[in-house]
Amino acid sequence: MAGEEPDLSCPSWCREPAGHLRLEPGGDGDLHAADVGVIDVQEIPGLRPDGSVAVQIEQYVTRTATHAPLILLDFEELDSGDGREGLTVDAAEALIAVLRQAIVLLRVEAS
Repeated sequence: MAGEEPDLSCPSWCREPAGHLRLEPGGDGDLHAADVGVIDVQEIPGLRPDGSVAVQIEQYVTRTATHAPLILLDFEELDSGDGREGLTVDAAEALIAVLRQAIVLLRVEAS
């Protein structure tokens, strides 16, 4: 209903402190967020240096809309935001499926 206050409760996965959302009328929205983990990635000489991939979940919320949560992969310096790629749950699941296929093909080749 128009004019109603949005639900400010957090989804179960949100790791922000209770009551963290600050939704100002006419202002920017805010985020539910969770740091899921960091994967260390080995150096491949001539291709990439040692690095990390951070996996996070974020959901953008405004006074009028709650957007679908995204799984974020950050391939650059953590918290820089420069190398972030956001995936919907369905896209992340599809990515997992093809990565598993690639792993199976490589494991078969190695055995």
